[in-house]
Amino acid sequence: MVVMGLTGKSPRAQRFSGSNTLLMSEREVCPVLIIPEGVAFNGIANALITSELKFVEETPCLLSVKRVLEYFKPALHILNVDSKHYIELSEEYKAEKDKMEALMKEFNPEFYFMDLYDFHESVDAFATDNDIDLIIIAPKYHDFFGKLFKTLHTKKLIYQSKVPVLAVHE
Repeated sequence: MVVMGLTGKSPRAQRFSGSNTLLMSEREVCPVLIIPEGVAFNGIANALITSELKFVEETPCLLSVKRVLEYFKPALHILNVDSKHYIELSEEYKAEKDKMEALMKEFNPEFYFMDLYDFHESVDAFATDNDIDLIIIAPKYHDFFGKLFKTLHTKKLIYQSKVPVLAVHE
């Protein structure tokens, strides 16, 4: 794992320029722990994994996540944000949730499902409300045009987060 700091940038600078920290998090070299400006380390009591809950059994990054969790032994929260959730989860989500629960059983995960439209606001609100000390994400690769024209979840989450973010790769 590589640990890197991140200093604030204006929204315009964030959109058109990168940072070494962001570039490193996009590479599939190793997990990158990103520490926002002004954050002091006080341990990790609550960790949050953001998950689409798709293809859970085929996600090799969970091995890296497990190593970090074994070291810090935090309470584990798994959050899925999807605007399609309505009152009850679909059978597909239930099946993937069960697979994730089995894979992470030694950490006694708690699952949360939010049907809000803005992923970043949802994660930020959840992290604040639940005193999250670490957010764990699995960035997806985007080509040049995808990076240029789409708002990347990883980039926006990293720049907006008030807690450290661990980027692990699939």
